[in-house]
Amino acid sequence: MTYERRDLRGSTEAPGQWNEEAGSFTVCTASHRHQIIESFKCACRSERRSVKLFEGSPVCCRVLYEFRGRLSILLYRPGMLRAYLEREDVKRLMASFGYEDLGLEETLDRIAEGYQEHMDGKLGFPHEIGLVLGYPPVDVEGFIKKGGRDFLYSGYWKVYGNLEDALKTFEAYDRARDYVISMTGNGNEIRDILAAS
Repeated sequence: MTYERRDLRGSTEAPGQWNEEAGSFTVCTASHRHQIIESFKCACRSERRSVKLFEGSPVCCRVLYEFRGRLSILLYRPGMLRAYLEREDVKRLMASFGYEDLGLEETLDRIAEGYQEHMDGKLGFPHEIGLVLGYPPVDVEGFIKKGGRDFLYSGYWKVYGNLEDALKTFEAYDRARDYVISMTGNGNEIRDILAAS
């Protein structure tokens, strides 16, 4: 039986979601690059197309794609993401995508290049981005093998493996989103919210 989530709160109009295990934040899109950079008050390291948030902060920002005033970004904690990518199941699947013996920066560079080529209509979707976002490897593999069909549930991603764990994660994402919305609505700065997480 397939379950579909009717209220997909991971849309590009809503804030993205933090994946604690992977130390990454789902891709979110902003209509104007300068607005997001200014709101985060960060400095750009243009040679790698990445943005480091809040000098000295453990949270970094990677520009994945920019076109006509739209920007897709990935927020991540390098240490946590590096450790997640070293997990055996994640490492095995990343290797199947051609990501062997690469450091975190090289991995993110290649993912950004693949995402840019996909968005420009040159390549298919780079499914490895799901791993960087912390999706379970079994769900990434299931999506590829089944072409996005015959899933158990559709939420922040399509679930092919452990539905119970995925539902708990989706609920945690909902709580995190609501918390961030509440905190920013009360006048708290993003830097303070991230520092507390």
